[in-house]
Amino acid sequence: MDEPEVPAYGYRAERGETGRVPYSFDVGGRTKAAAVAARDQRDRLYVRDPEGVLARDGFLGAPYVGRLRVLPADAYDTGYRHRDERLWLTPGRATAYVRTSHGAEAWPRLKAGVDCD
Repeated sequence: MDEPEVPAYGYRAERGETGRVPYSFDVGGRTKAAAVAARDQRDRLYVRDPEGVLARDGFLGAPYVGRLRVLPADAYDTGYRHRDERLWLTPGRATAYVRTSHGAEAWPRLKAGVDCD
């Protein structure tokens, strides 16, 4: 994988929800990598990839978008919250949408066979 590398360890569970746990890797108070893991949907890991490292290596099923103007019309609020972040999904679940008071980001799902271990 090209530099910068995605850390293999050092993630922390943000907050446990029934069946779901968001994980983040923070540097200097800013999230550099994140994933949301669901116990009943282990193959659905969504990542924040602002540097394009995972996209460059072909690991993403959709593009990461750092600034969305609007969420897709079929996106729905899951009810999961962390600070001012809110998790939205669409029925196809190829991308998770993280909305804050400053805007929204599209976090793509990792392709099948790519793991965070």
